Amino acid sequence: MLISARSAIALAGLGLLLGGCSKLDTEKISAQIQQELLNAKVPVNQLRCPANLTPRTGQTFECVGKLEPEGNFFVAVTQVDDRATIRWEVINSWRLLDLGSLQTDLQTALAVQESTSGTSNSLKIDCGQPYRVVSPGDRFECQVIGAGQVRSITVDVRDQGQITWQTPPPALTAQRPSNLPAQAIAPETSSTPASTDPATATTPAAPRSAPAAAPAPGPAKDATGWTELAD
Repeated sequence: MLISARSAIALAGLGLLLGGCSKLDTEKISAQIQQELLNAKVPVNQLRCPANLTPRTGQTFECVGKLEPEGNFFVAVTQVDDRATIRWEVINSWRLLDLGSLQTDLQTALAVQESTSGTSNSLKIDCGQPYRVVSPGDRFECQVIGAGQVRSITVDVRDQGQITWQTPPPALTAQRPSNLPAQAIAPETSSTPASTDPATATTPAAPRSAPAAAPAPGPAKDATGWTELAD
């Protein structure tokens, strides 16, 4: 039985066991995964899973795929029970993105942002398709739908499979407009006062005036106060 981690649809009667349940039929597993990816518009050239695997609940293995025209990607496969039920998912890389898992990551990041900003909205992330073939330097957008708005998240593909994104600002909530006009507040101006410390304060000196001329000596007076007349 084969179950896609993204669609969670069980494929009955696939016959994934070989030789009396002794080995997993990994050729059938790889063929079924490849077909599901082709149905999702992923240009898969081939997909190979390891051979000679003994069925064991909880075991995991990786299959390697090749894209057309070039580029490899990986699929993680897990056996989830003793009936050889298989669950698989594409491992995000710099060649192929599972946009379902990316949408989950974006949803978590936005939920944290919305709660921090004090808003609480039910948001939906839509990246447009199940998978996306990418190359380093690619950029695309996902839509954030909620609170009566549609916003965009820009996703960048960096070197070696690093995926970064820029979250949009929190959704704005309607506010009652104020009827009062905004008041223009004149900027305060200040000047630095001169020092008022008596030890440092200085008082400008008054301008000096020319000294008064000494009066010309008058006639000499005798002891009686009479003025001596010249001859």
